[in-house]
Formats: sequence, structure tokens, C-alpha cells
Amino acid sequence: MRLLVTLATLFLLMGCQSTSSSKLDADPEWVTGKLENGLTYHIYASDKHTPVSLRFIFEAGSLQETDTQLGYAHFVEHMAFNGSEHFEQNGILDYMRSIGATFGPDVNAYTSEKNTVYVLDLPNNAHLDKAFNWFNDIANGLNLDANEVEKEKGVIVGEWRDSRRENKSAYMYMYEKAIAQSQLAARDPIGTVPSIESATDVSLRQFYETWYQPQLAHLVVVGDVSVEEIKAHIQRELGKWERGNTPAPDTYVIPTPLSETILQPALSAEGASASFAYDLGPTATENKGQLFNQWTNEGTAYLIRERLEDELLSITGKPNSVEVGITSAGERDFLIIRGLFPAERREEAQTVIVETLASMRDRGVDDKAVGNIRWYQDARKYYRQYDDNLLPKDRISNFTWAFMRGEPSLGTEDLLSLRLAWSRTLNRYGVSDHLETMLSSEPVVFGFWLDDEQEAQVEDLLVDTHTRLMEQGKKRGSRGGNTLLAAVSHNGTVIAEQKKTETLNVWTLSNGVEVWYQQNPKAKEQVRIVVGDKGGRALLPEHLVSASFLMPDALFLSGLAGQDAQGISRYLNERSTAIWPEITPTRHALHIDTNRYYMDDALALTHHLIQSPAFTEEGLALSKQKVSEDFKNFHASINGKYDDAVFNKLRNDNPAYRLSTVEDIDTTSLADISAVHDVYFSKARNTKVYIVGNLSPNRLKRAVAKNLGGIVFAEPSVPELNIQSDTWSLALSDVLGVSEEEKGKGLSALYVLSEVENDQSAEVVFIDDILSRIATRKVLNSVREQASLSYSPGSFELSIDNEKYTGWAFAASVNPHQAKQANDLFEGVVQDMAKGVSDDEATVASTQLREALQGLDENAHHQANIFSRYLFNGWGVDALLDVNKTIDGISPEEISDRAKLIFGKQSKVVRAYNMPEGVELPE
Repeated sequence: MRLLVTLATLFLLMGCQSTSSSKLDADPEWVTGKLENGLTYHIYASDKHTPVSLRFIFEAGSLQETDTQLGYAHFVEHMAFNGSEHFEQNGILDYMRSIGATFGPDVNAYTSEKNTVYVLDLPNNAHLDKAFNWFNDIANGLNLDANEVEKEKGVIVGEWRDSRRENKSAYMYMYEKAIAQSQLAARDPIGTVPSIESATDVSLRQFYETWYQPQLAHLVVVGDVSVEEIKAHIQRELGKWERGNTPAPDTYVIPTPLSETILQPALSAEGASASFAYDLGPTATENKGQLFNQWTNEGTAYLIRERLEDELLSITGKPNSVEVGITSAGERDFLIIRGLFPAERREEAQTVIVETLASMRDRGVDDKAVGNIRWYQDARKYYRQYDDNLLPKDRISNFTWAFMRGEPSLGTEDLLSLRLAWSRTLNRYGVSDHLETMLSSEPVVFGFWLDDEQEAQVEDLLVDTHTRLMEQGKKRGSRGGNTLLAAVSHNGTVIAEQKKTETLNVWTLSNGVEVWYQQNPKAKEQVRIVVGDKGGRALLPEHLVSASFLMPDALFLSGLAGQDAQGISRYLNERSTAIWPEITPTRHALHIDTNRYYMDDALALTHHLIQSPAFTEEGLALSKQKVSEDFKNFHASINGKYDDAVFNKLRNDNPAYRLSTVEDIDTTSLADISAVHDVYFSKARNTKVYIVGNLSPNRLKRAVAKNLGGIVFAEPSVPELNIQSDTWSLALSDVLGVSEEEKGKGLSALYVLSEVENDQSAEVVFIDDILSRIATRKVLNSVREQASLSYSPGSFELSIDNEKYTGWAFAASVNPHQAKQANDLFEGVVQDMAKGVSDDEATVASTQLREALQGLDENAHHQANIFSRYLFNGWGVDALLDVNKTIDGISPEEISDRAKLIFGKQSKVVRAYNMPEGVELPE
């Protein structure tokens, strides 16, 4: 441990002390006030024509329940959707659907240990009257009808069942250990099954009337509204709500968890890992000193992750094999450090983790590392643009999150000034001391182990890890300066160009590649690039399918353009750039996310990835290790066993549609992955590029010509196939099943396999999205609302882009004894859809789709994903450029006719189940 305190460190500490008691000022753009009855309102008005978002927050959660009321806060939240003064039964959901909103994303609610929050995101300000009607009902007009209470019990028990797993995720287990000695351990917001089942309308009303009182309520409104009009709405609808006597709850902070070493079986799907949980004390951001401390916590967490990722890459083969962050549990903050690794390399990985943490604790960081977490003056422009671009639902979510953490919602200029002031206090001495403080306490150390590991050996390694963590750390060797790539070997030119719209340019490069550039000022500093084509695994002969899972990782882990894998990782981090592959059965693409200032670097990297892969045996070995571990874990999981035994049979175990076996991965050669790369980026492909950002078209045109136009595409070394025309396995049994579920849980699924050929067009894609919304509504009404069998039954299209034949699926997690009933109800929905859909159903679902597709330019990431999908699949982008015109051109009759076609008698229906061991399949 360092014992010397430098003058610079003393200066830093003195600077922090001078700010520590300064109170934080709330954003002046927020108008906050109180009614006479105690209700607090928060309004953020915008002069833009934006949607309107509302939140109704109550200081009532599971901590406010008595021992006989477990789960009541959550139960009352459910009942707000089941009948009130202005809305019978599910009337609020029916109304929201009629205006284009969707249950889940746009209208919802959630309950925590200290709050209940109701969520409404409206498409515009024309529906505020109905919104305030519902909020008035929530306040003091819920029916809490006895029959509706009984019906809702099945739904809540289903939610409880879905949230309970015998083998918990690592984060859920760590959370439960953190709160084990606190009140929260007995106050899970969802409650217990006995408490849920014994609830009555009378007992729920007692909780409702005690805690739903105006002095405990906060109403938040953001968007295209007038402050005075909203205040009038609030006064009219909620001003007569009578003030109660229940005092505001005190803040509860969980006690400090004891330092210990804990061994726990890992979820098969997650794999082996080790985690370190450091207690950082009670959550506090009431003044500048506390806020600065929080930011330094977050900054040092980033530095820890960056260092560990670099050190572990050569062991795990995963750039994202480390998860580091600050999280809260019961008003107490924790630094969580989690390393994921192959089970057979546990000792090596855990040694690297503890030696790195000890080195950072005892040797600190250098100036370059500190520079990576500072904010600079040019951040002002970026953050102002970010704030200006916030959607109402994002701004209100930020406010709600801050409110629930007890933090003020800071104004843009205040936050920028504080960030820059905080940055000026940073130097390597102060940050190093902060790291020492964070990492000097003894953490809770968790070891998550797999079945094929020896438990006693894992325990010995974990104890040794805990001991070695407290040993003196060693100085880290120098890693050199900034990383640079080799220069692009060939330049190209633009040979043709056209302007599709004022903001959409299309350039044809000298090598035949089409580049579509969507200039979007709302993208601000972000640039998203997607390079790809339709084809995917369906292009490959069977012996190369396993290589398609390995190729992307091997490409990165083998090094590129004069840099090894660690160098490429640092190159990306230094440039705030992320790159990832997308390979599906019918499409392949390369995605890049970068900052506009590093756009040339990102394009140069893309050139090297396509033009000059440098596959090595070492890179392939690391890729095999990573992919084999992931696939082995999945195949051993409940979902993996179901897919292998049931789901993959729907397509005759077509290798393009399933995960390869570990044996196939192990036998893949360097020549195989090279062949896959050749197929995907060969002369025969119709490779396209979609870019969205806020760049000068002329500047970007020169950059893509230089970096992408110079790529020389070769002939593929193997013949390309096209097995997308493979049909469903129509000779399958009508009932499939497996017994791999946990005790007390069951999965019911129904698959509709149709020989109807897909007309691959944007219009059909839109129609199928509309049908999905109609089918989902029918399933929710039948399985959840009427029969109370499941919390979240769903439906989804089974066929994927560019498949020749269509298919549909319905699924629900249920009580095993109700599994057949669920599939009976699913089949009823199918029979109903086979008769067609009503004009009203088609209109409502079309309105929902219309609203869902508004503002595609608000998020560059989302815009790139959806536009590149349509472009690569050959559907064109015209339908997306004018969503309203596209939807207006689809008639209810067309929607109904397609429903009859897909779900009619010519389709095969397969029932499927996953039941607990020892429970017979229903049929």
C-alpha cells in the first residue's frame, strides 16, 4: 500500500472539501410545485412538437408492507389496469391501443422496495384528458373488484413463477447475498405465493387507502405541453384528492455485508466466473462533494474494466470478458468486478484479475489513464446536443431514476460546469488514492462454478484468490503510446452517384459496392456503419457452418493491420469505437459504431477486416475456446436442451438454423474460416454499406472511396449455396416435448408451419408486423386476462427474413398442470386468426405500428439497424422514408387475407412442451 501523501493529493483533497457542503441546484427548466393536499408535480415543457410522457410516482413499495401484506404494493399496481372509475376492466389498455400506444413500451407500471411508478408515453398532447382521468382513478378511484382480484392472482403467481429459478443468475445471487441481513430479504416486491393467494379486495383496499395519499405522490409530465395547462389539469383532476395522515417513509439503508468467500453453482448459460463486490457505503449525492465522489467511482470503475479487458483477452478470447460497474442495493453502493472465463482456465484468469487489482490499488494509474475519464471543453457542445435531442420518454426516465435515488435532476449548464470542475480536480495522484481506497477493503468474493469443475478445487482456488488479493501489487509494464493501423493498400473512386432525397445519397464505388449515406443532424457526434448483404449461413455448405460461428472472433483475435488482438482492442477503446458481427441464417453484416472524429479510422479498420484478414492458428484456438465454452453452456441449459430436442426439429435440424456442436467447432480448420470470409466478402456478393451520421457528404464520399472503394473482392474458394428454400418438417409429430424444466414450471408452445410462400416485399413485412400485434393482443386477452394462466404469453413470427415459407409461434410459461390448457387457448387464437381479422383490429394494430415507426431518425443506432435490414434484404428503403404512406396503402382486407393464408387449414400446427422431470407430457 502507498503510505506517502503528495502535495498534489493534499491539494485535491482540500479542493474536494471546499465543494463538499455545496448544495446541488435542480434544473431550472423543471417547474416543481405542490397542491394544497400535498401532491408534488414536476413539469418540463417543450416548444417542440414532441410526444408527451407522464409518470405517477408513489412513495409506496414493498418496504411499506406489513408481514401480512407481502406483495400488496405490486398487487395494487396490477389492479390499476383492471377497472376504475373511468375505465372498466382493461379499458385503459384498450384506449391506449386505439391511439397507437402499446402495453409494455408505452403504458406500464413497476414496483420497487420503496416506490410504485405508473408509466404513460402518449404520441402527442391530444390525449391528456384521458391520461389524467386514469391518474385520478389511480389516486382514489380503483375498483379493486373482488372478481378481478381473484382473476389477477393467476397472472401475478405466473410472474412470481417466471422470476424464480432454482439456479439464479450471478447478479441475482450477488444481490440476494447483499440484502440477506436486511429488511429487503423479506420484502421482495412480488411477494410470496401464500400472500398473493390470500389477498382479498378488502385487504388490498386497506393498503391502497393507507399509502395512496397525495402527500406521498409525485406527478411528472414532459413534452409538448403548456405549464399552465398542465397545472390546471392537475388541479382539476387531483386537487380534490383528500390529504391523508400517512407520513413519508424514512430512507432505509441495508447494513454492510460481511466480507467472505462464497461458492455457488453457475447457470449453465452464463458459464464459469469470479466476482468481487466492494462496499462503497450508503448512496449519497446530496452535495457537490458526494457527486464528485460518485463520478470518480464511476471513472475508476471504467479504468479497472479497461485494464482487466486488456489483461484477460489472451486468456478468454473475449473482448467483453469483464464486467465492472457501480451498482446499488438497498441504498448502498457497491463496486462489482466480474470476470468470465473458460472453466479450465479459472486459475490463470483469477490470478490475472487479483494481480491487476492489486497493481492498480498499490501502484495507481498514469496521466494517460486519468485523461481517459476527464471531461473537456468540447464536451459542452456534445452534451448540449445530447440534451437537446432527448425524447420526452428518455428525459422523464432520467428524472424518475434520479428521483428514486434521491438525486436532483441537474440542468445541462450546471451539469457541464460541475463535470468540468470535477475534471480539473483529477490528477494521477488523486485518482490513484481513490483506487487505493476503493480496493483496500476486503470484498465479498464469489466463485460461480460449472458441473464439470471440481467443487473442492474451485473453493481452494477462490480462497487463494482472496488471500493473494491483499498482497502487495506489482508495477505494470509499459504498453506504449497510441496504436496505429497499417495504411490502406488500395484506393478506389466513386463512379456514380444519385440523390434519393435531400438527405439520402447513394454512391457506387469502383469495386461495385453501393454506399447509402443518410445524413441525420440528430445523430450529433455518432456515426453508425453497417456493411453486409443477404445470405448468411444459408450460403454455406454444411461443413463450413461451424466456421461461421468462429470466423468473426478469429478475425479479431488473430490481429490485423500490424496490430495484435490487444492492440486492436486498445485502438477501438482509444477511438470510442465498437465493432460487432451479425450472422443469421439469411443475412451477414459487420456493424461499426464510432464518433464522427474517428470516422476515417473506422473505415480504415473496415477495409482491413474485409480486404486483409490475417487468420492465425493462435487466433483460431482462442476463438474455439470462447465459442466452445459458450455453446457448451447453452446446450447444457434448459433452453438449449429444448432447442436441441424440439425447436430445431421444426426445420429438420437444418445446420444453418441451429448452434453447431462443440465437436464441430473443435474440428474446424484455418482453411474453413478463411473460406467463410471469402464467401461473405466475395466478388459474387452484392455487398452494400449503410451509413447514418451528421457528416459532410463530400467529406464522407472521399473517405469511403479511399477506404472502401479500394477493397478488391475475390472469387469465393467454395461454391455458394442457397438453402433458404428448405421447407418446414411437415412430417413431424403433432406433439413434441422434453422434460428439462425446473420443478413447478412448464413451457407451452404452439407452432404454425405454413407452406405459404413469402412475397418478399416491404409491404408484406409491414403486414406481418401488424398481424403480430393483433395475435399478441388476442393471446394476452385469452391466456392472461381471461384464463390467468401466464404473466407474459406471447406470439412471434417464426420465419425470418428472406425465408421462402412463413411460420408463427405462440409460447407461455405456465404451471405444468395447465400446460395443455394454454395450448388449447393458443389453438383457439390460431383458429380465430384463420377466419381473418376485423377492420377494427387491423386499424388499431396499424395505428400502433405507425406510432412505433415514428421518429426513426431520433436514434442513429436504431435507424441503422432497421434501414440496413431493409436495404440488404432487397426490400428497398422507400417504405421507411414515408411510413405513413406505406401504412395508408395497406387495406384491412389485405391484412385479413394474409391472416387467413398463414393460419388457414393448409398450415400444420405442432404443439410442444417443456415439462419438469417426472411430469408426463400433456398429450
